[in-house]
Amino acid sequence: MSITWTSSSSAPLRGANSFLLTKDATNNQGRGVSFDFSIDSADKTKVIRGYFDYAIASGTYADDDVTVWIYDVTNATLIQPAPYKLMNHSLSSDRMNFEFQASTSTSYRLILHIGSTSASAYTLKCDNFVVGPIEKVYGSPITDWIAYTPTGTLSTNVSYTGKWRRIGDSIELEGTIAFSGANTQGVVNVLLPNSLQIDTTKLTALATARAVLGSARIYDASTDQSYDATVILDSASGGVRFSRGDTTVGSITDSSTNRPITFAASDTISFHALAPVVGWSSSQIMSSDADTRVVSAKMTSIDAVAIASLTDVKITMTNSEYDTHGMVDLINDRFNILVPGTYEFKGSLEMDSVASTAGDFLRIYARVGGTTKYIMGSQGYSSGVTSYRSTSGSTIISGLVAGNYVEFVARQGYAASNTTVAGNIIFTATRISGPAQIAASETIAARYTSTAGAAVPDADNTIIDFATKDYDYTGMVTTGASFKATAPVSGLYEINVNCLSNSNSTASNIVGRIRKNGTAIKSTVSTRESAAASYISLVIGTRIRLLAGEYVDFIAFESTNINTWDTGTGSMSFEILRVGNY
Repeated sequence: MSITWTSSSSAPLRGANSFLLTKDATNNQGRGVSFDFSIDSADKTKVIRGYFDYAIASGTYADDDVTVWIYDVTNATLIQPAPYKLMNHSLSSDRMNFEFQASTSTSYRLILHIGSTSASAYTLKCDNFVVGPIEKVYGSPITDWIAYTPTGTLSTNVSYTGKWRRIGDSIELEGTIAFSGANTQGVVNVLLPNSLQIDTTKLTALATARAVLGSARIYDASTDQSYDATVILDSASGGVRFSRGDTTVGSITDSSTNRPITFAASDTISFHALAPVVGWSSSQIMSSDADTRVVSAKMTSIDAVAIASLTDVKITMTNSEYDTHGMVDLINDRFNILVPGTYEFKGSLEMDSVASTAGDFLRIYARVGGTTKYIMGSQGYSSGVTSYRSTSGSTIISGLVAGNYVEFVARQGYAASNTTVAGNIIFTATRISGPAQIAASETIAARYTSTAGAAVPDADNTIIDFATKDYDYTGMVTTGASFKATAPVSGLYEINVNCLSNSNSTASNIVGRIRKNGTAIKSTVSTRESAAASYISLVIGTRIRLLAGEYVDFIAFESTNINTWDTGTGSMSFEILRVGNY
């Protein structure tokens, strides 16, 4: 069992030599290398930034086998920098960037620590170690166009298509609403993707509700005429809607059932808009560092699943062939997203042999959160032909964060219920882009709410699920029965929880506890007297130090099993914010 730290002139990353960290094919957990360094007195108590270049020179290296630590020599204190995990990559070389909070000391030690029990042999080539007050490069982000399916007020007789991209602190949208029949639902609006909201504080129009965000073209297929419209803020939804003058002189009305036309099949609304977004800034830390971690998983099924005619059916999955990050959830037949980013989903499905009928088809979808569908493949079939039916395809979904989940869904147009062929079902997920490791200086905050109205549990250690995301900058929260917020970097975190039960006239009390890694760190209890009907409110908050990978959650229980959580907006919320260094 051994590791070595040597200098080599063979193909150095920079200059004449590079360091080689060589580990043999045994468990070397706890071993490592280190070297001392000093900082200037002017940098004491400051956030210090560092980096070094590294490459996988040989062998089998896995994510997180080696971690980076800082030791405060003067105060005999171990510091976890952010980030601190050395990732695997397929590049000729990559750069490890990190930050840590300096104390009043000027004497430190940089440590490369083997933290895993891996028995694989590998050699890391390391070079160009730099520690100090390094400046970061700031700039305005402009992304490529991303295709998405908008949603809005109308859900009957319409289909949406669109694209969006980020330009600094604003979102640029373009899309089309195509009508297949009459508008029976009134005013037309379109929501922003990924639950984004327009930042009205950056709109300077005298009447914010009429601030001009873009333009639209309304097309009447029956007369082959087009009408110009203005894209304005829809204050109720935080999205946009379309406004133009009515036939009455001086009036301003929004596009609706019969304005400016009586919408019918083949009519369209095409639009283009630019609007500031809540939480976005035009000044961002820019990075050329690529995140090349492989995040991929594959599920298959040996179950025969019955699919009724014109019905969306989630496909049962029975096997996991590979899974790099624990995404596969065979209990719920889905992929749980754990690493934020853009994913490509591929699926294939085969149905039993039947005689096809007129209008017969087979379609497969990737469905996010149990609601939003992205079509992967579709196949139509000729009437009267007896054959097995199959389809396959793929789709790319952007903006997925930890807590999202994706299911495999099928729909068929055959006249009767039909079943899938056991063993011929495949569903894969592969991340094709995503954020690099999170730095200490980035905004790390999340807020989740709930209006589920579930019964307050009458047993201890029941985790409360705050299922609805308000915001989550780093994808730190996992929703569901194991709801928790996992620290992406070390730091001091502030947690605030608010819970409200419905009014009742029975004496009872509710206990709530914030936990760290499953152990209660702060508790509160609220009691209702039986004399009059009243609510029970739990409000609890605390500050706690978390290392990267540690988590917090919230449990609650009551004494009498008669309370339910209130369903009102703002009644149930969980907030977490990184407020300082560890």
